[in-house]
Amino acid sequence: MFPNQDIKKIGDRNDDQRGGGICTYIREQLNAVEICDMNDPEIERQLFLIKTDRLPRGINTIILGTIYHPPRKDDRCLRAHIFKCLDHLLTVYPNSGILVLGDFNQFRPGNLCGSFKLKKIVKKPTRGGNVLDQAYTNLSFYYESTILPPVGSSDHRSILLQPLCNEIPSVPTKRTPQRECKASNKRALVSTLENADVDL
Repeated sequence: MFPNQDIKKIGDRNDDQRGGGICTYIREQLNAVEICDMNDPEIERQLFLIKTDRLPRGINTIILGTIYHPPRKDDRCLRAHIFKCLDHLLTVYPNSGILVLGDFNQFRPGNLCGSFKLKKIVKKPTRGGNVLDQAYTNLSFYYESTILPPVGSSDHRSILLQPLCNEIPSVPTKRTPQRECKASNKRALVSTLENADVDL
């Protein structure tokens, strides 16, 4: 499907659990670094930091998370884990894009989306009539999702995220008013202060 020299496979599960499991394929040109210091044995997830050459203005890095959330698993535990990871990484790598995707089953994100300005971008069913596979991101204005047929013997449909246009749009520029600091203005300020009648 992909040229072997361009793709790096990261992650295999070696336990005997049936179902679930995660594996992430990332192009080597994206310079992805796996983050392993916040792993939780109760959570099936992989976390990466991607520093590629071409990103939208205002976005320095991409935080990528791949998750499998089994059915009937505690939502609170996964929410707390994602919150902790994103909160820490955004402290170290501010202005990062976030993409958290995977098989979430009936996961309820609660205040997770509002806290990190994440939006769900998969709108159509991915297994039967349900949206079990989802992508949460703060880059929703850059991408759209397309549902494709399953890969291999999977009973889940595949999700393709594509840029909305060929040109990478820019994050709106934030303008901050600032006093003009030319030399004549500085001299005028000094003169005004010298002539001010201040009674102490």
